[in-house]
Amino acid sequence: MDTLLDTAPLSSIETVKAYLSAFSEKNIENALKYVSDDAIWHIDGDPILKTVGIIQGKVAIKQWLQRFPEGFQPIGFTLEPLIDSSPDVIAIGHFRHRIVKTEAIADGHFMIRFTTNNGKI
Repeated sequence: MDTLLDTAPLSSIETVKAYLSAFSEKNIENALKYVSDDAIWHIDGDPILKTVGIIQGKVAIKQWLQRFPEGFQPIGFTLEPLIDSSPDVIAIGHFRHRIVKTEAIADGHFMIRFTTNNGKI
């Protein structure tokens, strides 16, 4: 028997944790379960990179998720405890990737603001 708890959407922080977990496991279909159809991502960086820019809609985000491993080989990744400011969740951390095309190392800090609604980013 289903209860209200079984059908209630995840909290903001649970949604982001579930998305990040699926992303780290390269499970695109599962990651997309936590992305709304009308999501908009704004990713700053050097425009030479295919992963930078404004990505709008779930279809485009799926393509971004699929392209990411084609361009970057993760070397290191750390994530600080998430900051819950519902409906926003802030993720702060550090990444180190090898750029597949050039073998160069990309290394830096990041901050991501996720805005959630009803268990979706």
